[in-house]
Amino acid sequence: MKIKRITTNGFRGLPDKTFDFTADRTGVPGDLVIITGPPGSGKTSLLEAIIASKEDIGPYGLKRSTGSVVRSGEAAAKVRIDWQLSADERMRTGAGSTDLSSESILSSSIFSSIDHEPALVGLLGEYDAAPSVSKVEYFHASRRIPRGGVPSMSTIGVPGTERFARLTRDDAKYALLLRYVVEVNLGLHDVSGQRGMERLEEAFASLCRTRTLAGIERTPQALVPRFADGRGGIVGPDELSDSEKQALIFAVTFLRAGIQGSLVLIDTPELHLPEPDVGAFVTALGRLGADNQLVVATGSPGVIARNPDAVVIPLG
Repeated sequence: MKIKRITTNGFRGLPDKTFDFTADRTGVPGDLVIITGPPGSGKTSLLEAIIASKEDIGPYGLKRSTGSVVRSGEAAAKVRIDWQLSADERMRTGAGSTDLSSESILSSSIFSSIDHEPALVGLLGEYDAAPSVSKVEYFHASRRIPRGGVPSMSTIGVPGTERFARLTRDDAKYALLLRYVVEVNLGLHDVSGQRGMERLEEAFASLCRTRTLAGIERTPQALVPRFADGRGGIVGPDELSDSEKQALIFAVTFLRAGIQGSLVLIDTPELHLPEPDVGAFVTALGRLGADNQLVVATGSPGVIARNPDAVVIPLG
């Protein structure tokens, strides 16, 4: 699934206008959409508008009150999105067209008075880690690998409950990341004749130049992933730099969540990265999964410079 246009009215932090996500106004949604502008211009708010509308149509969890997204002085906020479905999504959902539109009225009331297109309800509400299932993934601006176990009950490794944290700012969605690396080393994620280890090594190498995967080590407490530098030094996950941890978060999440043909929302891709590396990092993210649409909120000029074919949405 991809977004062609989004129109907001009364949404906190955003002007009342239409944001066009299509390339050169040809009607084709951009594979990479860059939302740019100074601090406080509404970059994160535009990602939040997409999430609020998606969750109003087909939530991954229980529907929640959306009063907090309404601009002060307004009774409600309205978000209209023009979606484009793939041929496979249209066939799976029985949609009458590849182009569908939704309109969400967001307020302190939990229940919307709008009946949404059933095909969109089914598509946006479905979550499964299988790559054949398109989904919406959100990398929030303060993301980190949690230490000391799972920080909340949002993600406990039980299939079907993982979806509850996907569109939140809860780092619990990364709590099982290191366990996945261990499982990959043990051969538990080999699929279709391809070793999961090879896929993870390739994904991590595309995002990180300073470390490579170096197997696992048994400690008195557990099996722990190890990482090597160019001089043969071996470290554990806690000893990775912040930028290396970012690479691990993205590489593992794309594989573990089966992100293919999906909508990927990324806030502040430059987190912990030196400015000269940010543009190439975003380019590499675009190659991690096939037929995804990346919507990136960033203040980095290097992202635009390195990705000239991207659709750019300037704010502020």
